[in-house]
Amino acid sequence: MKKITSRSAKNKGARFQKEVAAKISELVNMPYGKDECIQSRIMGGTSVDIVLVGPAKRVFPWSCECKNDKSFNLKSWIRQASKNMLSDTHWLVLFKKNNFKPVVCMDIEVYEYLFGEADLKTLEYSSKNWFLEEYILKARENYERWCLKLPYDETFVAVINMDLFFELLTIRESEIKGKSPLR
Repeated sequence: MKKITSRSAKNKGARFQKEVAAKISELVNMPYGKDECIQSRIMGGTSVDIVLVGPAKRVFPWSCECKNDKSFNLKSWIRQASKNMLSDTHWLVLFKKNNFKPVVCMDIEVYEYLFGEADLKTLEYSSKNWFLEEYILKARENYERWCLKLPYDETFVAVINMDLFFELLTIRESEIKGKSPLR
């Protein structure tokens, strides 16, 4: 098995951040890149992984934490996203690993507000000992459109496929005619 160097791991993370920035750019119809209102943070920096300024932050009010890792460390990533959350935004963890399509995690109340009426199969787990990889595989094998509802601290979080998240946001945004779905 090929050993991953620190540099290649950072490059893998940077590629995923750019993939997420491109998805946001497509959703809000604004450019991304250096000196644009949507930027991928330089690796090793602190704060959010996707920098949104001005109009981009108004229509996509999320503080994004992007992870491309060999293992799922979601509870730690949620803590990090919550800690780095900017004012007037909600935290969002976007993550993937080899041979897994990207998924998104958010606070359950935000999920229910935005997508509660969506036609998704919700799989609720009560154990605080997560078997996240197993849960995701089970959902993907059995359902096309799914959401995992997992206990976290005194509340729950929702995990859904990243492409589905952006698809649902596109639908939601068109329903409210270009305003942020969270405002």
